[in-house]
Amino acid sequence: MHLKSRKYIVVLGSLMSGLGKGILTASISKILQSKGLSVSPIKFDGYLNVDCGTMNPYRHGEVFVLDDGTECDMDFGTYERFLNISLSGKNSITGGKLFRKIIEKYPRSFSGVSSCQVTGIIFYPRTVADFAEHLHVVSCPLGYSLSL
Repeated sequence: MHLKSRKYIVVLGSLMSGLGKGILTASISKILQSKGLSVSPIKFDGYLNVDCGTMNPYRHGEVFVLDDGTECDMDFGTYERFLNISLSGKNSITGGKLFRKIIEKYPRSFSGVSSCQVTGIIFYPRTVADFAEHLHVVSCPLGYSLSL
């Protein structure tokens, strides 16, 4: 499927976790799936952990383990149940995964640099394009947690 014909739905919420971005994403995806479209969620989480297995469960919640062994957010259980599909680690993109990928792919980019900053969200479109090659619609909840 060509990138031009693929559609993206981005679900934004507040900085607090557990306010319904996952349920909304799963619900919209299910409606589109019922109309015959191939749809799958890709969740973006800004935390620097590579996966949820290293996060504090009291602040972030329980870990959901996918069939491929990826430890991810509980929203993935909702996505799998609503859409009756098996998701993989490619559906979960964290800030930590992106940083690791960038540093591994472009190690020379950081040599000789006096300082390096990150501002805002890093978006690595190739990651999404490779994953979504066969999909009509990609639903993207942007998840961020605020621990008080």
